[in-house]
Amino acid sequence: MADDNEEKKRLLAESCGVASGLVSRLLGIVARGQAAAPSRAGEKSDRQQLGWMVRGVAPLASARPVALASELLVFSREPTRHDRLPESLTDIFLHWDDPKSSGRILIDDSRLLLGGADSGVPPIYAAPTSSGWVCYVVGGVTGPTCVRDLTNDDVTWTIEIDPRKNAVLHGLIGNGVERAEVSVGGVPYTCATGQNAFYCEIADVRSLSGSITLHLHHEGRARKNITIRK
Repeated sequence: MADDNEEKKRLLAESCGVASGLVSRLLGIVARGQAAAPSRAGEKSDRQQLGWMVRGVAPLASARPVALASELLVFSREPTRHDRLPESLTDIFLHWDDPKSSGRILIDDSRLLLGGADSGVPPIYAAPTSSGWVCYVVGGVTGPTCVRDLTNDDVTWTIEIDPRKNAVLHGLIGNGVERAEVSVGGVPYTCATGQNAFYCEIADVRSLSGSITLHLHHEGRARKNITIRK
């Protein structure tokens, strides 16, 4: 039994080392983006304790004059009962509330962008802020990502890496994006795509050492390819 425990520890340490190296490389290649610290909302989850996040967001200097919350069509439709935040996510949003930067999160105006119920995809909820930003959470595992603008490629993305399990790529997308895909080391993954949001699971964490390209398919337009890592 002791030998089994030692072997498990060795494998976990090895996987953490591999993922740490991958993240170090990813942090060096985020185009128009920046690294993001783990959420400070509530206690750290297992993913936060043994995982990392890399985000690609629009630089503040290039923000468009129109607030993102006003641009995304998901906030223009009438809310339904499915858009109401579960109590656990309400707490996460309230812990993150920061009027000095992104503004006060308007949780009563939340929308369910993707997933939930029996879809097999963690629910992605978003809410506008008093400053026109948009904050969203994925499944309540980590605190919200607050976004002032999308990049020129009509997207903002986050990679979360759990060395014991998998990696996920998720984010917000502009109006008119019908579906999203990601190619990792030449292997294609189909993303779940909703209104103004997408979510992909990448089964092989080690494959992140290869090229990573996000493909966005717009209605009536050519596919847009966003290089995350060459």
